[in-house]
Amino acid sequence: MKKEISDLTPEQQQEIAALAALPDEQIDTTDAAETVDWSQAKRGVFYRAGERHTAGAGSVRGGIAGDTETRE
Repeated sequence: MKKEISDLTPEQQQEIAALAALPDEQIDTTDAAETVDWSQAKRGVFYRAGERHTAGAGSVRGGIAGDTETRE
């Protein structure tokens, strides 16, 4: 479950704000190995599709739940 920003302490929020304000050139990435060989990479391994909602009573006829466009 992803933590909401409001779940963080004020100190953590300040630290995140300070890190977000840093220019890319000042971020130290020397401890992270650069990936140069992508030959074994696989697409979609970590992707999980969201819930699929089925049309039920009260849904927009012929549309997607939450769709405000009217169809005739």
